Amino acid sequence: MENTIQIDNAIEQVVLDIKEEMESRVNRIKYMKLRTFLSLLGYRKRKREILDIVDEYLNQHGIMVYTYGEELGDWFDISHNETITFRFVGEQTLSQGSKSSFAHAGIIEVSTGNNPVSLYIHQIEAIKALDESIVGTEKA
Repeated sequence: MENTIQIDNAIEQVVLDIKEEMESRVNRIKYMKLRTFLSLLGYRKRKREILDIVDEYLNQHGIMVYTYGEELGDWFDISHNETITFRFVGEQTLSQGSKSSFAHAGIIEVSTGNNPVSLYIHQIEAIKALDESIVGTEKA
């Protein structure tokens, strides 16, 4: 009985640490490999009863787990080397191609005029080849 209480407390502490880190980030997302997450819990292999407890604590704290942009169905569906994403429930994710703004983002100003940097011959050839492939695909 005491052992299960210690396991519960350890799991809850890991979930609280992840939640705290997510809250401190601008995008409120935390990425990590499944292997890393399991090692934080003190395990090398997945155990159904432990992951059920993890799911309970994640749900309690309003955290969802995603892989490849989709909600994780089962912990056993992914490999240990897969990246898992922790997000708060109900927060919007950026779709591909959408723009986001951050308060600390820099500004890039494009200026006209001479560029003091000169390209190497292979760079010039690569740019020409890229231009030709882009122009060639647009004509098709």
